[in-house]
Amino acid sequence: MQLTPNYNLKKPEGTDPVDIQDINDNADLIDAALKKKAESSGGDISGMTVKTLDDITTEFPVPEAGESTKTFLGKVKKFFSDTKNWMTGVCLIGQIVNNCVTNNAKLPLSAAQGKVLMDLYTVLNTKIADTSGIANTANAKIELNGPIKIIAYGSDKNKWAFQQQFPDGVILSLGISETEIFYDYYDGKTWTRKWTR
Repeated sequence: MQLTPNYNLKKPEGTDPVDIQDINDNADLIDAALKKKAESSGGDISGMTVKTLDDITTEFPVPEAGESTKTFLGKVKKFFSDTKNWMTGVCLIGQIVNNCVTNNAKLPLSAAQGKVLMDLYTVLNTKIADTSGIANTANAKIELNGPIKIIAYGSDKNKWAFQQQFPDGVILSLGISETEIFYDYYDGKTWTRKWTR
């Protein structure tokens, strides 16, 4: 009976009797050899855990003829690592917010939306009348009459209120001061502070 050169597997010749035990012995030898190969570096990658990879300097993982799996996976790891590091400071187009409703502090505001907000802020600051001279005696007041009366009050130069007055006596009031924004509700008899920010 002949033996294979690498793993000494039994190879029956034409006149040798075939024994089931020889087949079982060959299977045990193959199993042990495959286990050793998968656990050694550069071995079969099926079921193998990669613990460390070679450092590769190429930018894109292109496999070369005869290259070991470990080297190729090292290239792949480096490529994704470089891509991840590059993405750290990158703002993707889909992340740019072009509205004033998002409250996610990690998303950037578009320059166009920022300009709109700044323009509105500038207009607000220039159009608000300084009522500090009359704040002690009376509130400055502008009324717009219609189905719902809208009134803007300026109690002093640091506090304003905008109200909607309904025919049934209900009043919704949004107030702004240097330190807070608040919403008040009047049901016709009693004022209630609904929220403050």
